[in-house]
Amino acid sequence: MPDESHICESHSAETPIPGDLLFKNLRFAEQFTVWALRKWVAAMRTDDKDQGELRQAFAHARIGDAFVAFDYLMRIVAASAKRTIDVRCVGCSMVSLDETMVLGMIEARQHGDAVSTHMYLDDWVPPAAARIAFHPVGFVAEAMDRSGIRLAGNRDRHIGCRFDCAVH
Repeated sequence: MPDESHICESHSAETPIPGDLLFKNLRFAEQFTVWALRKWVAAMRTDDKDQGELRQAFAHARIGDAFVAFDYLMRIVAASAKRTIDVRCVGCSMVSLDETMVLGMIEARQHGDAVSTHMYLDDWVPPAAARIAFHPVGFVAEAMDRSGIRLAGNRDRHIGCRFDCAVH
């Protein structure tokens, strides 16, 4: 049975806070990444945990070989997260701070920035899990890059979000 405790801000009467990142304003590469993250979480909240639709989307995006690495990365985070990771529902119009961090993490890895990639992982999981997760992040980032799904402009976005969100 799905976890009904998940609250998605886009389905409330609240209007977005200025500076909030809207899903519709993302480029395809970023939309695909956030959607994949949300779809993985949504599937894991069901009884059968069927990832068929997500696997098929990876294949259609010509990164089918990266699905297993993405799934492994997400399982590492799910099993060892130091805190609650804010992943919104698939239909949410707003992008969470943690979702922007995934964008930054994959972008950093696409640019060969191992230090920044580890910093993102270290925020979510203990050091040992971060070391294990580093390889699947790289595999996903490289597969996306080879297929032309290149992330850009995301590596520092979460920093602004953290300071802006603290005010509200």
